[in-house]
Amino acid sequence: MNSIKLLLEKIEEEFSEVEAGSLTPDMNIKDSLNWNSMNALTVMALIAVEFNVKITADQLSKCNTFEDLYNIISNK
Repeated sequence: MNSIKLLLEKIEEEFSEVEAGSLTPDMNIKDSLNWNSMNALTVMALIAVEFNVKITADQLSKCNTFEDLYNIISNK
């Protein structure tokens, strides 16, 4: 994966309520995205499509920050 910046940009594009350029690696995912099961599925699908990486709901639930999420993706 290229960079965490790319991941943040893709998430900002996907979630219309998130302002472009507003996410940072250390932000809490669940707080930033008004977390619910639909948003979790959206994030998992985005990662599968954009980065060709499949993560499980269990892996995603263990992520607190966007950096945690990036680390899981980049280690696959």
